[in-house]
Amino acid sequence: MTSFCAIDFGTSNSAVALPAAADGAMRLAPVEGNHTTLPTAVFFNVDEHTREFGRAAIAS
Repeated sequence: MTSFCAIDFGTSNSAVALPAAADGAMRLAPVEGNHTTLPTAVFFNVDEHTREFGRAAIAS
């Protein structure tokens, strides 16, 4: 069996879907805690050489 996932890189949010059943039905996978969507945001702190993604990037 071939494994795959579907990734939606949206303007505001991104998501990942995985096969849920043999019939090809898909389900959204949790990507940040229990959330099935991730804000499409990345924050780079040049001084500290760190990066944040999703909700943490928005909070930064």
